[in-house]
Amino acid sequence: MQWLRLAGAGTLLLLAACATVPPPAPSGPTAPSWELRAAQLPASDWTAEGRFAVAVPGRHGSGEQGGQGTFRWHRGTEGSVVEVSGPLGIGRMTVFLDARGARFEQGGQQWHAIDPEGELRQRFGFSLPVRGLDYWLRGLPAPSPATAPVAGTVGFEQDGWTVDYPAFDASARPLKLTASRPGMRVRAVVERWQEAAPTLVPTP
Repeated sequence: MQWLRLAGAGTLLLLAACATVPPPAPSGPTAPSWELRAAQLPASDWTAEGRFAVAVPGRHGSGEQGGQGTFRWHRGTEGSVVEVSGPLGIGRMTVFLDARGARFEQGGQQWHAIDPEGELRQRFGFSLPVRGLDYWLRGLPAPSPATAPVAGTVGFEQDGWTVDYPAFDASARPLKLTASRPGMRVRAVVERWQEAAPTLVPTP
């Protein structure tokens, strides 16, 4: 009987201890480190193709508006060529980016801009983070100040944008990306990655 009383007391103590120990916190998504991503995906001579969606405030306080489109982003040794078929009046557009600026081609017209983000804002009423995406698509911050990933995330904050990566492939390349800031959100899904021999990008 004494043995049963001791066993019962031990069981009660064990149950009480279990009740006071909080369950383990859910772990956040895991992903390769920035250094590993940079080493596994070349800085140039890669192509990413996929879909994207944009959400921006509606005109005159009419709520949120947006749309979806497709993209093909090729990074060459001298710059990038971005082919977009998109929403919100963009239509089909090609943007040539290099260190000096950008050249836009749309509907048989061409024009140059030193600030591609500002040019998009002026023409279409919203701005895509073109310069940042040249690096963010690889899962890396651009060469300007950026925060380190916070606990439970695999992204960073840069130039007023919060960038997050829900998924990577086996080669440390992002498959999904979300970039957001107050009043705007961009989501991208990369359906195809390709690494190719070095190529030159036409000079803007």
